[in-house]
This record gives sequence, C-alpha cells and structure tokens, in this order.
Amino acid sequence: MKMFWSILLPIAIPAYLLGAGALASFGYNSYFGIPGSYVSTSATFYAVFALNLYTIAVGLIATVPWWGWLINLLIVGVIAYLLLSRIGRILLLIGVLFLLVRLLFGMVDLGIIFAKTQTQYEVPAAGCAPIGPAANYVIPVIAGDNVIVVPVDKNNTISGDFIIKPATDFTCGFAYKNIGEIKD
Repeated sequence: MKMFWSILLPIAIPAYLLGAGALASFGYNSYFGIPGSYVSTSATFYAVFALNLYTIAVGLIATVPWWGWLINLLIVGVIAYLLLSRIGRILLLIGVLFLLVRLLFGMVDLGIIFAKTQTQYEVPAAGCAPIGPAANYVIPVIAGDNVIVVPVDKNNTISGDFIIKPATDFTCGFAYKNIGEIKD
C-alpha cells in the first residue's frame, strides 16, 4: 500500500495543482469573455497563481481570532484520533477527497475574483497605432504569439468583444498601467 501512495502522490499532487490553476485561468478569462481555449499554460501564470493563493492564505490566517485557533486545534485532535482506526482513516480519506473536489469547483470563482480585483494591466505602449474605436484597451492575456486585447471605456467597463492580434503588430511594445478595477 505504501508503494501505491509513493507512486500516486507525486503524480496526483502536480496534476491537481495544474487542474486548479487551469480552472482559475478559465474563470479569469471568462470574466473578459475570452473562450476557454486560451487558458494559460505558462509556468509564469502558475507561479503568480501560487503566490496569489499564498497571499490569500496568509491574509485569512492573520484574521483568525484566538478562539479560532482553539477550534483548529480541536479539529487536528479529532483528525489524529480518526487516524488511529482503519474506518477513521477511510472516513478521513473520503472527507479530504470531498474537500479537494469542492475546492476545484471553487477555482473558477477564484479566477473571476482575481479578474474583478486586479488593477494593473498590460496596455499597448504610448505611440502604438490605434486598435479600434474604444478609448482604452487592456491586455489581460498573452497567448503564445497572440495578444488578447479587451476594449475598456472611460468608466472602466468592458465595452466590446475581445480582439486577438499577433504580438508582432505591437512594435511599440507594452506597458504596465494602473487602470483600476474593470467592471464587466
């Protein structure tokens, strides 16, 4: 049985994290109306995703009152007690699997929250040729050699459908700009 877990865990943990990141990327893209076929698979995205999760976890831990820590200690004690019996281990495994699946379903919502609260975006640098009639454009996703551009009006509301342009069309480059939160 130990050999089974030693083979399964090194495969299951990265696959789970990859799936969680892909679902969060899907949620982020869906906020801007970008189809799921442009889900990010870059290592940079997953590094930023992990840092965002860490920041959220630290923020949540910092807000736990003293009695919350006592409740957590009690939960750890119950889990340790469950590990003593075979039926307890099976129930614990079922509970953990249920929580992991439930967390996966929450990743799409987390991606949407990331998109709603993000304030800095890449934008076409000053001096670029106009893309279209909108006042501003943000670049929420760079997919390979393509840049996905989203039009935004002066009230920071998405004002049209996304546009896919080759990165070579932006000879002037990109710049990071604090746009503020974008409303859908």
